[in-house]
Amino acid sequence: MICDKPMTFDLEEALALRDIVKRTGKVFVLTHNYTGYPMVKEARELVRRGTLGSILKLIIEYPQGWLLRPIDAEGQKQAAWRTDPDQAGASACIGDIGTHAENLARYITGLEIEELRADFKTYVAGRRLEDDADLLLRYKGGLAVYFMPLGFWPVKRMTATFESMATKYAQSRNSITRTERRATV
Repeated sequence: MICDKPMTFDLEEALALRDIVKRTGKVFVLTHNYTGYPMVKEARELVRRGTLGSILKLIIEYPQGWLLRPIDAEGQKQAAWRTDPDQAGASACIGDIGTHAENLARYITGLEIEELRADFKTYVAGRRLEDDADLLLRYKGGLAVYFMPLGFWPVKRMTATFESMATKYAQSRNSITRTERRATV
């Protein structure tokens, strides 16, 4: 089965779905289209080959300004379902664009979230779900990730930026040098 988000509305549904997949042995796929981009595949290979050294920190920005106004209340269908907890589940901004950022971080690094702290904000009066958030995540192995989805940010286009800070061990001097890479997906 191939599914798009929102996959489930809460943890209870997610665990029930997991159990169904395990019990039936059927293939279940959640679509995340960005993992097919050539730049993302190249970033994954750079990490896997050790070209960047150890990844110390990721900074992920994913600004979208289209929810700056209350277009969900004006009947815009794409905004309406994303900001309605009966259709989107417990989250708007993180449940929508945050899932893609986490998927990319996990896909590129091969690591999984160990803990997270989140600050959800709602700027549009009357909106029932968050339209912005800041997340601090710790991945297994200690990787620190700062994620700013910026659902409320006044931008004209949608981009996802991953900035990594990594060590690359210089063989000739046995010292650590810092390499920074910034890629826009």
